[in-house]
Amino acid sequence: MPDPSPSPPASRRRFLSLLAAGAQAAIALILGIPAVAYIVSPVRRKGNDRWILLGSVKDLMGSQPRRVEFTHEEESGYTVRTVRTAAFIVSEDGAPVVLSPVCTHMGCNVAWAVEEGRFRCPCHGGRFDAAGRVVGGPPPRPLQRYPVRVTGDDLEIHIV
Repeated sequence: MPDPSPSPPASRRRFLSLLAAGAQAAIALILGIPAVAYIVSPVRRKGNDRWILLGSVKDLMGSQPRRVEFTHEEESGYTVRTVRTAAFIVSEDGAPVVLSPVCTHMGCNVAWAVEEGRFRCPCHGGRFDAAGRVVGGPPPRPLQRYPVRVTGDDLEIHIV
């Protein structure tokens, strides 16, 4: 006796299989593109490559190093936070030089010791001259110098 419910034709079965596979591919694409963009976005972002205004060159330059504070945004992956930072402005042959206050030995903040005429690190006795060069103690490198530009009378430093 013949089968009362004949199977659907092969072309209809093939069409339904392709339709199901297409729906799954569309769902994967709809969910996959945002996921890949989320993962790749920190790599594609340019970061904090910009200049920060410190103030007027005339007001900031002097015979002694001058400490200035400034704020900038710092990015780490998906987190952006505002950071308050300091720097020392010194004059080298009449041109402004901006030094990081972070000791290159262990990361402590240095201070200008007027009586010594040097930067002094309170943690391990590091000493730096007015140009940021190591003159004593354990620091392996001079103080970091920020790239500087003067636009008109404005002193700016480059933060990456």
